[in-house]
Amino acid sequence: MVKQSTSVAMNKAQISKLVGACVLLAVSVILILSVVTGDDKGSAPSRVTLINVITGEVVKMRASKIAGFPVVDDEGRPCLFPAQRNDDGEYVVQARFLTADRFEQFDQLAINPDTGSLLE
Repeated sequence: MVKQSTSVAMNKAQISKLVGACVLLAVSVILILSVVTGDDKGSAPSRVTLINVITGEVVKMRASKIAGFPVVDDEGRPCLFPAQRNDDGEYVVQARFLTADRFEQFDQLAINPDTGSLLE
């Protein structure tokens, strides 16, 4: 009886190792294929475009350096917001950041707080 239960336990351990190896192989194949084909759907961008709502400056920043929004500028002001291009190709603050009280802390704005577009 002891031999039988030992061999069953070894078989379970071998099966567990085999399943783990198959999962590792499948993940490796998927990663290799995504690198080879250049498929980056669903992956985070490496750089994020931001608008400084005080100065109107459009900047790009490494996504890995961003912990949350708004991003603090070099002077310590939380004034850098994610940007996107509108239908005219101009950068605007992303709509989800255009809340009623979002920009109250700033005395001067270089954007229209309702549309997110840069002021002339």
